[in-house]
Formats: sequence, C-alpha cells, structure tokens
Amino acid sequence: YSINNAYKIIENIYNENKNKSKIEITNLIKNALRELRYKNDSSYIFIYDMNGTNLLHPIKKNLENTSLLDFQDKRGTYLLKEVINAFKKRITSFILGTGVNIQKLKKLKK
Repeated sequence: YSINNAYKIIENIYNENKNKSKIEITNLIKNALRELRYKNDSSYIFIYDMNGTNLLHPIKKNLENTSLLDFQDKRGTYLLKEVINAFKKRITSFILGTGVNIQKLKKLKK
C-alpha cells in the first residue's frame, strides 16, 4: 500500500516537472517522501539509485548520497547488489522500498 502511494507521488511529481533537471526532480521527490510513515510511524520509504547510492533515508540522513553497494549482511550477502541485479532484469532507474525502524532491524538481523 505505501509503495503504491509513494510511486503515485513520484509519478505525479515527475509528470508535473518534466522541464526541470534530474537533480531538481529528485529533490522534489525526496522532500515529498521524507516524512511519510506508516504502520504506526515505525516504517518509512527509502530510495536507492541503480548504482547503489542512497538517495533518501529519512531515519539516517547521513547515509544519503553515499554508496551502500558493498554493504554485507552477517552471512556475507551483498544485499543491495542482489536487489539491483534483480531490478536490472526489469526496466527501472531507481529502487523504492520501505524501511522498518532500527529496533526492528536489529531483531531481524539476530
């Protein structure tokens, strides 16, 4: 549900601002999605580009504009590389996902 709504917001912003630069459109999208929360405010929307660069991370803003392509989980899996490879089989230019809060993430990693 949240992904569909976020996608509609992105699509609308893009369609209404085609005359603007990619950077301007990206900033409009980031600003529109940054404060969106769902599941009792415990989850959020994040965005990566196809190079593994984090474009939006509302909880850890310091990760924005950094590459997380080499991030590995405890098993040594390059999570983002796997997601990107899966998306490359489709035609898209960014990865839009949902995040859980940090406490839930720590529980999932155990």
